[in-house]
Amino acid sequence: MSARQVEAGKKRTQELLAQLYAELMSIKNAAQEAARKEFLKNKPKAEQGDTEAQFHLGTSYTNGGGVQKDYAEAYAWLNLAAKASGQAARARDELEKKMSPQQLAAGQKRTGELRAQIYLKLKSGGK
Repeated sequence: MSARQVEAGKKRTQELLAQLYAELMSIKNAAQEAARKEFLKNKPKAEQGDTEAQFHLGTSYTNGGGVQKDYAEAYAWLNLAAKASGQAARARDELEKKMSPQQLAAGQKRTGELRAQIYLKLKSGGK
């Protein structure tokens, strides 16, 4: 194999790697957009007390799916859903192991705030 063939092979390999990287970034962006749409679809339902939507918001905040990771916010949504969902309770308990005491306190405080907001929204007929 000549030096020219080796260089041509290196160049082709670099081109293929660049193409693969571009395709992977496109897939990643599409996945992030889909996660964002799912998050936005679930948020109003969660704010109306829908346990499944609350669970999905909690996992979105836990994993950064469609929204920036926020363990305190994730904990709050999972904690709300945990009353009716064993899956949400398990997810909340697993998340709690990763949280600092400050994050946990913020999550517990946020749970109370969300609970009050949901109560008032439901009491006013969802407005």
